Amino acid sequence: MAQGGLPATKLAHRARQNVMVGATMTNGSGGRLGRRVTAGPAAWVVARNRMLQRKLSKDSFACMAERDARSVKRMTDPRALRALAHPLRLSLLGLLRTEGPLTATQAGELLGESSASCSFHLRQLAKYGLAEEAGGGHGRERPWRATAMLTDVPAVPDSPEFAAASGLFRSIVAERYYEAMMGWLEARAGEPAEWQQAALFGDLFVYLTADELTELGEQVDRLLYRYIDRTTQPELRPPGARLVGYIHVAAPYQGPGGTGHKPAAGQDAR
Repeated sequence: MAQGGLPATKLAHRARQNVMVGATMTNGSGGRLGRRVTAGPAAWVVARNRMLQRKLSKDSFACMAERDARSVKRMTDPRALRALAHPLRLSLLGLLRTEGPLTATQAGELLGESSASCSFHLRQLAKYGLAEEAGGGHGRERPWRATAMLTDVPAVPDSPEFAAASGLFRSIVAERYYEAMMGWLEARAGEPAEWQQAALFGDLFVYLTADELTELGEQVDRLLYRYIDRTTQPELRPPGARLVGYIHVAAPYQGPGGTGHKPAAGQDAR
């Protein structure tokens, strides 16, 4: 699943602040952490703009602790999925998941957007069950929270309408993951040596069956689940821990030689 979202184009260039899918998202089922729709099988630590960081109040931390880091919103309505396929809404959802309840004004300050725009898009998230009022405040000063920490999108669509919505959503998420990767590459030289060394960047070709690929994804999920509770329980984070975006994709290769066959001896390989 994707957690929350990655930065919208404007945010990526302004702040490079990662707010994944909003997109914490799965394309599988059964409550797995899931295979992410991403730009590549790698992990990036996304630099957060210190000017935009805020100190969460004790009340915010208490509210975060009440949330279940494994709670899932399963997307089966193509209208809801199309509504979520919006860069700012994904950024807002990601912020609600990683920062706790936020007002439209607070979200706007973090994202470099107007409070009016954030208020509108928060209401749209609420319309489709992705956000809800956290209680207290009035108008644009009402705090909002995410209804779940993970978003599950079925891997196999059950209708042409859902297939189209799913394709749109995945393409938007993939673009945001690419922006996050480029954000890290731009910020990398200014990061401490230990983080430059720790950050993952690479790929590997392997021959797998569909069942083996499923098993591999489940093994990775189990490793990531060891750390997921830290999202909603700050007291579990060890000193020096930072928000890390782990993005991975594994799918049949579509380039030359990706069919699993190679030309017979003497056959023209072109």
